Amino acid sequence: MIKAGIAQDKAEKLLLKYGAKALDDALLVMHERRGRLNMEPVRSPEKYLVTILQSGQFGMPKLVDPPAEKIYDTKAERMKLIERYMAQKRTELNDMFNEMPLEDQQQWIVKFEEEALPASGAMRKTYDSKGIASQIVRPAFLKFLGNTIWEDGWEKPSDSDLVDLAIRSKHDQTMAHELRQGSKVRIELGMKKS
Repeated sequence: MIKAGIAQDKAEKLLLKYGAKALDDALLVMHERRGRLNMEPVRSPEKYLVTILQSGQFGMPKLVDPPAEKIYDTKAERMKLIERYMAQKRTELNDMFNEMPLEDQQQWIVKFEEEALPASGAMRKTYDSKGIASQIVRPAFLKFLGNTIWEDGWEKPSDSDLVDLAIRSKHDQTMAHELRQGSKVRIELGMKKS
């Protein structure tokens, strides 16, 4: 597993959780998958192995998932998902802007000032004193950048975008929980050795 790119501590957790036979079988599947030239490369060997192992094909029986919950059943939950989606989009735009050469950044700032910045008012005063680094101006700048670079409607997530985000969030929560559980097991094992 370490040769496949998995950190030793994570490899040990997987070994404790699934057993050597299941891991050997899952590693064979992953190596076969990596050998297929007509498929995308395996970007995260750990996630790929965990997915295979959780499928129940090898070693442990597949855990029965609880009945599917509604992804969002109230307007408030939907609004939280939309805000999370927008936060991700703003982060993407911010990262994209920060990766640009300084000359390109300056050109975008000038274009924003000419095309989207109000001639007067609080935002203009804040821009004049702090530039686009201001917490008031930065979101407006990022929205301008998104509207200019991306297709119309980028700031309006579809239902499938929200469902994908909710599923990823649930997966991230599950992985975080499993990591915490793995830490507890390590601590308990450490106590027994003492």
